Amino acid sequence: MPTLRDVVYESVREGELYERLDRNRVRCFACGHCCPIAEGQPGVCKVRYNRGGTLYVPWGYAGGVQSDPITQGIVQWGAHGFTVWYSCSRFSRVYSSSGMPG
Repeated sequence: MPTLRDVVYESVREGELYERLDRNRVRCFACGHCCPIAEGQPGVCKVRYNRGGTLYVPWGYAGGVQSDPITQGIVQWGAHGFTVWYSCSRFSRVYSSSGMPG
């Protein structure tokens, strides 16, 4: 069974934010750490690595996905049923449990 490192190392391409150093080392500038990375080693991030004096970076897959609704309603229960308040100004109406704008 392949390790996570094996899977990540298959979906890579040559990076752009680096410089070549002596003895097959590279310096990555993708973040503030500015890692000097020796041959065969990863940077602090563990996803960028040096192979043959070239910096390889993740490419071709999603690192994270987030779903967030356009409107976020707040439901409040009151004496006349519930009321929904929408936070988006485009939908700034208040609806009661009768379905009529309140």
